[in-house]
Amino acid sequence: IVIHEEKVKGLSAVLTALGFQPTEKTTSMAFELSNLAPWVNDSDVKINLTRTMNDWTESFASAFLKPAEIVAGYQARHQRALEAGQGLYHFTLANEGQVRCSLTLSLCDGEARLNDVGTLMGFRGRGYATRLIHAALLFASTLGAKRCFLEASVDGFSVYQQLGFERLF
Repeated sequence: IVIHEEKVKGLSAVLTALGFQPTEKTTSMAFELSNLAPWVNDSDVKINLTRTMNDWTESFASAFLKPAEIVAGYQARHQRALEAGQGLYHFTLANEGQVRCSLTLSLCDGEARLNDVGTLMGFRGRGYATRLIHAALLFASTLGAKRCFLEASVDGFSVYQQLGFERLF
């Protein structure tokens, strides 16, 4: 659940009673897909839309430092969503034949959402996330999405801002 920081204090007791726990402070951001510029082809990377959750999971687990049992549960939920035909898409970016970065894109009623953008430790700062996000945004646009939303962590904020995402709150 993402809540505007001005509302957190008033909702904190209710959410805690329901079993929710605060995690991190993020920034909600949006991007108008009509502002998306073309990308120059990169011959050194390969971007895939995948239904193979193992390919997608490794960079997710590395980026978010989650224990194996949490990652397995997360992967199982995503697999069930794919099998149910929900508007959930998983992208990977590979370099030298190895997945380096992955993300999740969800689509609903002309709106897109990026989530779980993660790059393997040791491969950050090479532009992989930027390239993969751009490819996912192009894909969303071709499927009719007009805007894309996300919650940016402190670590990811500058990447999203450079791509043109604007702060909502």
